[in-house]
Amino acid sequence: MLSLDDRAGEVAVDGEREEPMEGAEVEGWMFEDIHAELAALASYLLRQDERHVSLHTHDLVGEAIARLLGAERLVVDDPLHLKSLAARAMRRVLIDRARKRNAEKRSGQRLTLRTDDGVFAEGNAALVRLDEALIRLKVIDADRAHLVELRYFGGLSISEAAEVLGTSPSTVERSWRATRAWLKSALEESLDDE
Repeated sequence: MLSLDDRAGEVAVDGEREEPMEGAEVEGWMFEDIHAELAALASYLLRQDERHVSLHTHDLVGEAIARLLGAERLVVDDPLHLKSLAARAMRRVLIDRARKRNAEKRSGQRLTLRTDDGVFAEGNAALVRLDEALIRLKVIDADRAHLVELRYFGGLSISEAAEVLGTSPSTVERSWRATRAWLKSALEESLDDE
């Protein structure tokens, strides 16, 4: 299984070697092959919120890679799993920035969270609300929370998400429909609470 603890640690690559890889060795091996995909994903995520004008694609990729390389325990099975982890790291970067903006009381700006098939949320602190909803969803159903990370933050297709989750595309499609409905309800509820 592939994992990244947001709190950080050591790096190991399953199936490749028994000893953990460190520093430049990890960076060179893991990120060379998928850097273009990560840049495309970062560009997509940044386009979802125009307020990230000070954050460029390569900056978001760089911050995500730095977080991954600084992780205490990072287990990578293959490039698709690495893309999934990088998406989670990019999510953390964007959420941290959104929280900082909210703390600085910069109101009046709007954020629209979209997927290829619709809008998740629109509003001043939508990214933070989405993160809070994902935290609640993870308690209820960790697989569905992971699916949101893969589809929204990772930009993975249904079939790619199915491969990462080890299930069929039809199962992922059903789960995705139910998860989107739950998220919509949770985000509307969080708006009502404000």
